Amino acid sequence: MDFADLLKRAHRRSFRRFLLPVYEYANEVIQNGLGVGNNVHILRSGEVAFLRRYLRNKSHCQVVDAGARLGHYSLAVTRICPTAKILAIEPNPKAFEILRRRTCEIDADLVCQAVGDREQRVTFYDELRESGSAWCSLYPINIPKGSPVSTFEADVRTLDAILSEKHIERVELLKL
Repeated sequence: MDFADLLKRAHRRSFRRFLLPVYEYANEVIQNGLGVGNNVHILRSGEVAFLRRYLRNKSHCQVVDAGARLGHYSLAVTRICPTAKILAIEPNPKAFEILRRRTCEIDADLVCQAVGDREQRVTFYDELRESGSAWCSLYPINIPKGSPVSTFEADVRTLDAILSEKHIERVELLKL
């Protein structure tokens, strides 16, 4: 059951008076591409609508997808703007290998590192899965309770350092 179904079940008077304005606002925010609900799916979050508007009429652009995971965002960008150049950054080695396979046919430069405010090596905690998970975090408390936990170490670099190394001077779109 999604948000809309819950609201529809609300008492009719309460719905019209209190919840309908909230529902309408949330729906407008989602349609305008403000990234609400990214943890659910890129199509439901409004990101694709945002990308269509933002990338419209752009012939070439540089996009940085930091925390690229399995490449959904990078692939969505190239479907909308096929000439986009993608820099996809993903620290999780399991997710990175899937990202590499999924993006082999687009103009993507891949980096298996994390982005941070300084260079260091950190330990990530993740739900134990073959592909890594959306729960990957520096903090084990963020892993769903009862899930088996895996760890991996990753190098952290500043975005400026990565862009400099890749000779990228201008970024049109930065997704974090």
